[in-house]
Amino acid sequence: MRLLISGSHTNPLVFFDLSASFLRITGVSTMPDASVFYEELAQWLSAHASHIQPGTELVLSLQFLNSASIRALYVFLRTIKERQFPLRIVIIHQGRSDNGDVVEFLVEACRLLGLDCEVREEP
Repeated sequence: MRLLISGSHTNPLVFFDLSASFLRITGVSTMPDASVFYEELAQWLSAHASHIQPGTELVLSLQFLNSASIRALYVFLRTIKERQFPLRIVIIHQGRSDNGDVVEFLVEACRLLGLDCEVREEP
């Protein structure tokens, strides 16, 4: 099960490969229709939930978010919690682009939702 969405200057690259237990969202998320974008990702995960192996990492390596993306990502994470997908949230802190605000938001969203998450420094 694979999903690949090419990134652009407004939306992140998405590469989900459940056979390899690999889920990654990377880049910028500044599209005005962010709720549609992240809802489609949640629907894809729901449709393939039986193939998600426990401990599969969802890696979020985002450089910048607009307000629409902040709301949409929160709903996306809430969906993960509500549907009890066995995902491990990994947030990448990118020293070269200083995405500290994004990391702070994602950590706080996980805390509020009761999702375990880990912050990793980008090498």
